[in-house]
Amino acid sequence: VSQSRYWHVLKAGPDVTVMMGDSNVEHYSPRIVHLNESAVTNTVYWGARGGCLPIPHVFQDADQLCPEIRSATLKLVQKNDIKKVVVGACWSCYFNQVDHPGNRSNYYFSDGHQKIGINTVTGRGLALAELERLLLSLKVNEDIYLLLASPLSQKANPRLFLDKKRTGQALPVITDNYVIHLTDPELVLRKDLLEIAERVGVKVIDPVNHLCSDNACNGVVNDGQFIYKDESHLRPFFVKERATYIDAAILKM
Repeated sequence: VSQSRYWHVLKAGPDVTVMMGDSNVEHYSPRIVHLNESAVTNTVYWGARGGCLPIPHVFQDADQLCPEIRSATLKLVQKNDIKKVVVGACWSCYFNQVDHPGNRSNYYFSDGHQKIGINTVTGRGLALAELERLLLSLKVNEDIYLLLASPLSQKANPRLFLDKKRTGQALPVITDNYVIHLTDPELVLRKDLLEIAERVGVKVIDPVNHLCSDNACNGVVNDGQFIYKDESHLRPFFVKERATYIDAAILKM
C-alpha cells in the first residue's frame, strides 16, 4: 500500500474502487489487502482520514486537511473512469454525539454564510441533504455504495473491560452471547440513511445485517475474543476473516 498526501493506494487491476470517508472506511483495509492477496481485485484508493466526514460543506475547524482530502477525492472520481465508489463513516459518531464519548459536537454545516452544528435539527437536515446531493452526483459512475457503520457502543470496547479488571471492579461475563444493542438514535439515523440510499438508487453495505439479529449484535466471537478494538472500530482479525460484506465493492467485476 503506497501513500500520498491525500490517498493510500493499493495497486491491483486496471479498474478502480475509491473509498471516501473516515476511519470506519480505513479499518476495512485488512480485508481489502487479504482479498488482494487471494483474488482479482480493483486498485483501491482510500480518500479517508480519521474524523473526516465525507459530506461537502461539513467542517471541523481543528482539521484543515479533511476538506482537502474530500475535494481531491471527488476530483479523482469526477475526472477518471472510476468503477466503484464507497462513501462511509461512523455516522452516529457525528450526528448522535451524546452516544459517543468523543462528543464530536464541533462539526458544523456551512454554506459560506452561516455555521450550524450538525447535532442540531437544522444542521442535521442540511448535512444529510448534502450527502444525498453527493451520492446523486456520483451516480455517473457504475456502482456507488453507501457504507453504514457498525453498532456503536462503549460496551463493545475491550478497554472498558481491561480498566475494570485493573481497578478490581466486577467484570462482565464474556461469552459468545455477549451482545450490544443499537440505540434509538442509531436506529433513527439508519432509517434516514437507508431512505437516502433508496431515493438516490445507490447500493448499501450494512455491517448490521451481518453482526446483528433482532437488534442484538455480536460483541465477541471464538470463546470470548472481542471483535471491536474500541467503541466503533472492528479489530483487524475480524475484518480480515469476517467482513465479507465489503467484498463486492473491491472485487473485479
